[in-house]
Amino acid sequence: MTVPAVPGRTPSRRSARLLGWIVFLSVVALACVGAVRVSAATDVAAQRVLYSLVPHPDDEFEFWSLVEDDPKTFPVFLVLTRGEQTSFCGRAFEKGWQPDLEPKPSVRPTGRWTQECRTARVDALLRYMQHMSSQDPTIPGDFEAPRTVGPFPDKDGVTCRVSSPDRSGQCEGARSAKVWEDRQDRGNVVFFDLGDGDLTADEVGWALRTVRRHPEAFGIDPAMPEAGAVGAFANEHGGCFSYPHPDHVAVHRALATESFGLPFQAAATCADSAADTVVRRAVSREAATNAFGVGPDDTRTGAHTGSYGWLHDSYYPLDPEGQDELFTRVQWFWVRYTP
Repeated sequence: MTVPAVPGRTPSRRSARLLGWIVFLSVVALACVGAVRVSAATDVAAQRVLYSLVPHPDDEFEFWSLVEDDPKTFPVFLVLTRGEQTSFCGRAFEKGWQPDLEPKPSVRPTGRWTQECRTARVDALLRYMQHMSSQDPTIPGDFEAPRTVGPFPDKDGVTCRVSSPDRSGQCEGARSAKVWEDRQDRGNVVFFDLGDGDLTADEVGWALRTVRRHPEAFGIDPAMPEAGAVGAFANEHGGCFSYPHPDHVAVHRALATESFGLPFQAAATCADSAADTVVRRAVSREAATNAFGVGPDDTRTGAHTGSYGWLHDSYYPLDPEGQDELFTRVQWFWVRYTP
């Protein structure tokens, strides 16, 4: 298997070497089928930790091609904010939630920046994961009761969450997290609360370093080797779907400007990214349908359309082949800081 070429580019020998981890994981995933794949999903000794950086609870599909159907990967979804700034927790809620077509949120939001909004968004992601896990037994979804961990050290004082509409509120430290561990050892979900709309690259770096320094607190076997880190999509420069959300940009800047000593650091991007190394991967059509399915009567049958439908006027669409939407089946990643 060779590293796929980026249109208009010739992949260098160095690029092929740098992306060997992806090629290896792909080979393993293709070789593991049926019961072998399911049993391998619980073989901790065979797994490697993939830190998956999620700005908000609904962004995880943006790198799904790197986590699906892979028993050798132990994905740790580091959700960096609770998504509490969304207008769909406020006046737009009645416009977003369509009760005849999609499930209602676990808690009815009472406004932006409220605890009800945070809870509804956290529960939506857990519902998404459980739905995706029902189709892909390598995905965590059988969660134990959550644990609160921390507070953790922040010697540089970078963690600060401002939870008020006009950003005039007092800076709050956000050094704790909640952890959902999968009973079948297929990965974990970690929720930080670093501030929707005011996430910084320094906070992203602090969260990633904190999890790596305290793996057992986050339900990670400290003996498990690391695969790398991947971030959700952002795009400030055109070329495909424009998405310059500052929280997403913060994830990109953290992974692009600082080497964390991992086997690789990557983030979802446009196919024509100017990065030296760009890799193409595609979500399986089965997983794409499981996530973005819509019934003949327009009911939201997918994990994403159903769990997150209330966060959109209708539901978030999927671009099956191109990059004209935020969520795409064919996904591209820049890769940096590989040995």
